[in-house]
Amino acid sequence: MVAMIAFLGSCVAERTSIPFPRISGALRVRYDARTVGTLSLGDDGCLYLRSAGTTGPTEELLLWPASYEPQVDGAVSIVGEGGVVVATVGDRVVLGGGHVPRERVPQVLVANTLGPCRVGRTAWAVASIRRVEPGG
Repeated sequence: MVAMIAFLGSCVAERTSIPFPRISGALRVRYDARTVGTLSLGDDGCLYLRSAGTTGPTEELLLWPASYEPQVDGAVSIVGEGGVVVATVGDRVVLGGGHVPRERVPQVLVANTLGPCRVGRTAWAVASIRRVEPGG
């Protein structure tokens, strides 16, 4: 059991990249909604927004525009324009953007960027991200 935990811990520590679903540059929809939650890393290595929904906790896959990049160096962070870290996994964030219904997700993404990521009823197309409270 201890060996298995040590092995799993070493797998996480060695992570150098994560799946990062990209919104196609051809998408010509303006998303201007807003949502708040915690930036989280799923078991599948994908980034999700976790929040307290009206019927219980929710987890929504995040879809990213070209202006953001993942950074993996011990912690998983999002880097914006100018190379500035705008949020880190565990931070409470405000996201600008909008919901994309599950059936539309393949149509709005750059090919082959979904990877192992799970799409629930909807995903969130990120237009902007702002850290509200650092994670603990």
